[in-house]
Amino acid sequence: MRRAVRLSSVVVTTALVAVGLVGPASGTSSTSAAPSVTVSSGVPTVVAPRAMVTGWVPYWNTPAGLAIVSANSKIFSDVSPFWFDARGTAPTIHLLNEYSTSTATLSAVAAFHALGLKVIPTVTDGTGWMQMSNQLSTVSGRATIVNALVSLAKAYKFDGIDLDWEQFAFNDGSSTWPTTRVRWIAFVKSLAAALHSNHKLLSITVPAGYPTGGDSTGYYVYAWSVIGPVIDRMRIMTYDYSPSVPGPIGPFPWVDLIAKYAVTQVAASKIQIGVASYGRDWVWSTAGSCPTLAPAGATTAQANDLLNVELPWARNRHEFDSRGAANYVQTLFKDAVATNPAITLVQAPVSTWDNTQKERTFAYQVKFAGRSQPASVIRATVGGLAGGTTVQLATTTGVVVGANVTGTGIATGVVVTALSGNTVTLSAKNSASVTGTLTFTHPVTTHVTTTATGSATVAPTTISVTSATGIVVGALATGTGIAAGATVKTIVGTTVTLSAANTAAVSGSVDFATTATVTAKSAAAGVLTGTKTIIVGSTTGITTGAAVSGTGIGKGATVVSRSGNTVTLSVASTSSGNASITFKPAPVATSCTISRVGWYSEAQAALARATLVNKYHLGGIAQWTIGGEDVTQWAGLNAYAKSIAAVPSVVTVTGPGLLNASQAGTLSGSVTFKGVALTSTVVNVQELAPGKTVWVAVGKTTTDATGHFTLPLSGQPDNFSWRVTAPGDG
Repeated sequence: MRRAVRLSSVVVTTALVAVGLVGPASGTSSTSAAPSVTVSSGVPTVVAPRAMVTGWVPYWNTPAGLAIVSANSKIFSDVSPFWFDARGTAPTIHLLNEYSTSTATLSAVAAFHALGLKVIPTVTDGTGWMQMSNQLSTVSGRATIVNALVSLAKAYKFDGIDLDWEQFAFNDGSSTWPTTRVRWIAFVKSLAAALHSNHKLLSITVPAGYPTGGDSTGYYVYAWSVIGPVIDRMRIMTYDYSPSVPGPIGPFPWVDLIAKYAVTQVAASKIQIGVASYGRDWVWSTAGSCPTLAPAGATTAQANDLLNVELPWARNRHEFDSRGAANYVQTLFKDAVATNPAITLVQAPVSTWDNTQKERTFAYQVKFAGRSQPASVIRATVGGLAGGTTVQLATTTGVVVGANVTGTGIATGVVVTALSGNTVTLSAKNSASVTGTLTFTHPVTTHVTTTATGSATVAPTTISVTSATGIVVGALATGTGIAAGATVKTIVGTTVTLSAANTAAVSGSVDFATTATVTAKSAAAGVLTGTKTIIVGSTTGITTGAAVSGTGIGKGATVVSRSGNTVTLSVASTSSGNASITFKPAPVATSCTISRVGWYSEAQAALARATLVNKYHLGGIAQWTIGGEDVTQWAGLNAYAKSIAAVPSVVTVTGPGLLNASQAGTLSGSVTFKGVALTSTVVNVQELAPGKTVWVAVGKTTTDATGHFTLPLSGQPDNFSWRVTAPGDG
């Protein structure tokens, strides 16, 4: 009885699949040799794209992120909901779900799983300075976090955990890194072991920095090469290159440099490089002086728009999603310019592609016109100026020519030489500005004349007066018989005793003269009641039209003119005195032009970074964020994922249609990829016995320089199956 074999085929791809030789059903026989048959595996019309994308779906945009992942699931390897945060202080740091309820979380996870994707949520570090490092400093502290993370993964049916702990890099300070690095390594190894024992993955997200001579980039605290062997993914945040100064989000040469370096530290298949889905708009420069008041005639709405909306916005940095970037650029200040004449778009923003940085950039200039209120000037008023010979007084009552003058700013020995209204002319120049109260002193003599009698020999020092009224002790007495310089010593009734004896009989009129010092005080006054002029210590900064306020200044007063230190006002003063007076200048027209520049990542930028996956054989790209990206990027990424997918080889086999049980035969064929012969490619023959499930190798050969091969084949006593396999390309 002859056992026969029949040729059949399947596709050969990058995995070892087969072209088969399958025997007929038991009992089938043939009495003559069947003709030879030829079988080709062919090339499928649909090639599965490479699953090269992952990324973060933030809690604030989960529905949009889920929709994007669902529409492009074939090129996603996994997805990371950005939902969890570590909070608290060591040693009791805990995990917080920022997304929603447990039910909503499980529902979202189920939706991702339904797409055939692994779900690896991200846990961020929201603790304070050194708190996470301190938590990892002890075995028990590390165990607490490990257990919490494993429990989280199990509770929500996650496929692993992604850690995005950035406190180490950006807040704790590089001086802490040597200590934290040791703690971090011990923790990652412990967490990896715990997750792997539960069939879960560990992903680590790290900042990019610049390559150094160490085992990671400048952020050596993360110890790339040390943790590389135990983790399953390392996501490098190759963005935020220019967080505070104008520049690209993630310049392509820098991203390329990081990727090239990373594969020397961690297995390339584990590395996923970050792709930004946002942009920033910075202030580049400001020329001129920005207004603080709206232009004259502006409406309330226009004033509010200028001063409280558009101008403050133009002075700050802003961030926007790539999804709305084109619209963002096109509409910058469009409405403001249309409705507010105080705002002018000097240079409109136009987005251009920078082929070096491989991002889009734009620049624009906005002018804001209005008025500004110059700073008020405060000046002290003075009654007299240093170097002058006049003083202005609040009142000249009691002041006489010849009076001695003392006070702040008055030179020594000065007397009054003239009076004119409230202005006093002095005998010497003022030594400084005259302020405060001035004292004026001068002598005044009072005369009392009365008839007196007296003897030069009998009681020679006394005289009798007709009336003693007005005579005071000390008064100087003069008259016939009175000694020169005689003064009154006592007064008893009408008897007056003198200090010197009479020189002769006293008869007739005697004059009694009393001299006293009279004092008058008056405030030096820069402001006089009822006048429109004031004197100030300095008129520097005082401008015509400035509003004037202060003690004694009339309501609504403004500066009409100034001459020297004298300022003429529009309104008369209401009181006199010296005080500090405020001069508020009138608003002046002013404007400023603010130059701004923006950079953002979009579809073309994402695709450029995706090319590094094939260049360095990386695990893929990681998008921040999914749901905020330029949606037009997905067509390009899908096409690129297909272009780098494994393309099946074509295996053609020729052999006898039937083969007797003991008969020898020959298989021949060829292996090609995209029409090109694959040379030196191993071709294997395997057989499967009836009732068995394991294929057994029975022979192999190698394709020649033209891609052809031959294989010996012999019949079997039972209904065996054979298959011919060749490794696919790609």
